[in-house]
Amino acid sequence: MEKRYADTRKRNIIPVCATGRGTAKLLEHQYRQKFGQWINELICIDATNLKYQNFENIDLIFTTVPILEPVPVPVIETGFILDTNEAMRIESSIDGNSSLKRFFPKDLFFKELKLNTQKEIISFLIDKASKIYKLPDNFEELIWKREESFSTAFANGVALPHPYSQCTEDTFTSVALLDKPVVWGDKKVQIVIMISLSKKEDPEISDYYIKLSKLLVNDSLLKRLSKEATYESLMNILNQIK
Repeated sequence: MEKRYADTRKRNIIPVCATGRGTAKLLEHQYRQKFGQWINELICIDATNLKYQNFENIDLIFTTVPILEPVPVPVIETGFILDTNEAMRIESSIDGNSSLKRFFPKDLFFKELKLNTQKEIISFLIDKASKIYKLPDNFEELIWKREESFSTAFANGVALPHPYSQCTEDTFTSVALLDKPVVWGDKKVQIVIMISLSKKEDPEISDYYIKLSKLLVNDSLLKRLSKEATYESLMNILNQIK
């Protein structure tokens, strides 16, 4: 099965919902609209019919209701309404990029950003993140508390602003490529990577730490990111890091 999808990366999936043909059709429409490019075959069924399903060529099951009987493929529980966070979580499971797209959402990648001060950049990134994630009211205060403790700017032109303590439900990363260097503490930076770490444990977080920490100190990869300046390039670079 793995060889079959090595090039296309498409998957055979089963979304499972509560009883009702109408509910199943609504769920099917959401999956086809949001994840169609990664799906080879989609079989949307209700929970009562799952026991009759042939799982031979099925890769994943996404379910909105508890599945009590054992099944021979991975099961991922989801909500019925696929909001931005839920959609990113499902996409990272279907797509071959593991957790990367979940931790580095495309909507939080910005290039040629024309802002002039550290404060403007932080405020901009927080505003954009707040449209996707639930941030605590004191999120910006926690960012500045960290900056007051020590500057998050590195000598290689990168800044890593982050809250003083873990305060969000989800781990996420905002990446901003500035159109010109900006003063950040006692240094100048042109790449700003704002991160927020989840309060919850995440089994995939160690890979995130490894890739992010290696990116921050690899000048050649940072120069490549600045030159190519695309979200796709960021994903390729992170996938390259082992």
